[in-house]
Amino acid sequence: MNLPQELIDEIISNLAPDVQSLRSCSSVAKSWTYPSRRWLFEDVILSRETCQRWMDSISPENAELLCNVRSFRFFYDNDAWIGVARHRIDSLRRYLPSLPRLQSLGLNSVFLGPDVPQKIGLFSAFQQTLSSLSLAYCRTTSNALITIINYFPLLLNLDLQALAYEEDRVPVPQLSRPLRGRLVITDCGAHDQALFDKLSNPSPELDELILRQVHMPIFYDCFVGVHGWSVKHLEMRSGVSEHERMSQNHQNFAILIRHIHLQ
Repeated sequence: MNLPQELIDEIISNLAPDVQSLRSCSSVAKSWTYPSRRWLFEDVILSRETCQRWMDSISPENAELLCNVRSFRFFYDNDAWIGVARHRIDSLRRYLPSLPRLQSLGLNSVFLGPDVPQKIGLFSAFQQTLSSLSLAYCRTTSNALITIINYFPLLLNLDLQALAYEEDRVPVPQLSRPLRGRLVITDCGAHDQALFDKLSNPSPELDELILRQVHMPIFYDCFVGVHGWSVKHLEMRSGVSEHERMSQNHQNFAILIRHIHLQ
């Protein structure tokens, strides 16, 4: 029975969460292969255990497959916080240029060192498509981080979690545009203050600001002096109680609330 390609695509799209079914569909006929692979490779998640298997089975020259990748996440270590990120972005240098339609990039426990500005071209294939960037447990410099953020003009979702910093030996650039969309900051404290100062200038224009496990008084001291903030939705999750926030930094808390408009 011959079905219209549009109907085949619709049927296969409903199988998207079922990897085994998609693999089976990809072997049925040529008309089934492309839509099946499109969903199979839409979201790639590599870990320390699966990375080598991926590299052995998928060639970076296989543009037919890799052009389907929309989300690429690399987790070197999913365990608790490790003090020094041991994996360098260079290990993925052969694959990053082969992801021309990438929209979401997630890096966990990766070292983004002071040489990132010189290697920023590694991300050029998806510079104009990436809208979401997540960095967790990465070791970096403020210069490298701001350079990466500036490189993606369509960035609308920035998720930073428990970053560790090395000292910058060169001046840190300013943001080239205000942060927009959604900003998530998790597990941070006094060592993040220099980064917060950079993320605040120019003043963000956010739809959503989510703070998790943030030392609130330090956060207030960082942001409260910045005028012109525009945040439509603010969500805070912290071990610091409302009473503690008010008693430790009552004045700053009041000023912050005046500058952040909650919906």
